This record gives sequence, C-alpha cells and structure tokens, in this order.
Amino acid sequence: MFKTKIVPVTVASLFVMSNVFAAGLAQDVDELQITSETLVGAVDDQSIAINANTNAVNAVAAQIAALPLPAVYDYKDFSANVSSKTFSTTFASGCGDTEVRTLTRTVNGDTTNLIVNRTRSSAGRLCHNKSFNYVLTPEARKLVSKENNDLGGNLLSTDILGKPFTVRKSAMVEGKAFGGATGIKRQSVGGTPVLISVFVNTTTVERVQDVTVPAGTFTDCLKIHTTRNSGVIGRFERYSWHCAGLGEVKRTQVDPVTLEHRFWKLTSYTP
Repeated sequence: MFKTKIVPVTVASLFVMSNVFAAGLAQDVDELQITSETLVGAVDDQSIAINANTNAVNAVAAQIAALPLPAVYDYKDFSANVSSKTFSTTFASGCGDTEVRTLTRTVNGDTTNLIVNRTRSSAGRLCHNKSFNYVLTPEARKLVSKENNDLGGNLLSTDILGKPFTVRKSAMVEGKAFGGATGIKRQSVGGTPVLISVFVNTTTVERVQDVTVPAGTFTDCLKIHTTRNSGVIGRFERYSWHCAGLGEVKRTQVDPVTLEHRFWKLTSYTP
C-alpha cells in the first residue's frame, strides 16, 4: 500500500500566493479601466464628430432656406386688354414694315375665346392677313388654330392643331421651361385636312424687365424665350416682352428659313 505524502503549507506560503493573486487581479482591473477609458474617449470623439456634422448640415440648410424662391408668374397679369395694337416691323426680306393686330374676345363663363387678326403692310400696301384662335382659361392660354386669308380677308385655309397648345400658363416659374409637341393639319376651304408639320415648343420665362418702345416705356414686363423645333422648317427662336394690360410690346425673332433677325416694336394701341 502506498501512502500519500502531504506537504504542509505554511502561512507564509499562503501569504505569498494571495499577494500574487491580488497583484494579478489588480493588473486585470487596471487593464479593464484603460480599455473602458479608451472606449469612452472613442465615444466622445464620435459624438464630437456627429455634432460637427450636424452643425454643418444645419448651416447648409439655413443657407438654402435663406435663398430666394424662384418667382412665379400668371400669364393673365401680362395679357392685353386692348382692342388693337400697331407695331413697326423690321424684316430684311419678306412682307411688312407695319403690323396691326386686332383682338376680339368672346367670354363664356371662366373661359374666353380670343381671335387675334394679324395684318402686315409694306409702304401702306397690305401683304399679309392671318387670324389666330386662342382659348383662355384660368390655367393657361392655348392656341387652337390659325386661319390663312387672302388680302381681301377671305378664308383660304385653316391650320388645325392636333390639340390646343399651351403657349402661356398661370404658374410660370422663372427659369423653368414648359411646352409640348403637336401636329398641324391644313384644311383648304372645302378640302380634306393634310398634315403639314409637327413641332416641339419650349418656353422659358427669363426675368422681369423695363421696356422702351415707340409707344412708351413700360415697367415690370416679362421677358419670354421660345424655341420651336420642326421637321419642316427647322429651329425657330424668339424673345418677346409682355407687359400688364398690353401683352406683347416687343419681339426679336430669327427666321428658321432665312436665318435673318426680325424685330417688332409697339408704336400705338387702342383701348
């Protein structure tokens, strides 16, 4: 039989062992404290970064909020309420040194049918006669058709748009374009409509300006830029100025065929 030998543990040995254990425990606590402080520091750094980013975002948002909103214009505030207008015209070629527009309105509830008869003369001799038919609603001014007349005022043919085409809106935003596309059919008197053109129209309200023409100086007029792309006659460019109570008072236009610049300036009007 074997006997187990028991080694006596002295109080001194236990004391040494307890000191070693305490030292190890103290080291673990110190390391844990260091780790905890590191984590707290990292969280603080992240909080500072988040606050800085938030402040930057808020500063940008405040700058954006302080920016002026684009102006919005209602076409009715720049429409004509007169019965006729006369323009001087400058064409390098073609018909006209004077243009007269006669406006006839028929009110039907909140809608107005407007006919604008346009004649041009060269040295007092009539050389051009057309009529434009519009419908005016609270939301928009739309072109419906155009009548081509002989010099005696007799109807030769009618150009019919595929759908009423918006040329002005009640909520035109400065710098923002609007428009659309349509086809045009020409119908001779007693004939069958024939497609003659398809175009895409784009209109942009640029700014409000004062305008001086032979008829006078007018304030706070709307400058409008219009482009039209047609597979038949090419690209059309126009700038026009529209004033309260008078509508258009000035126009510059590039002829899509000859590329010449043409000018219209209001010389007189009849209430």
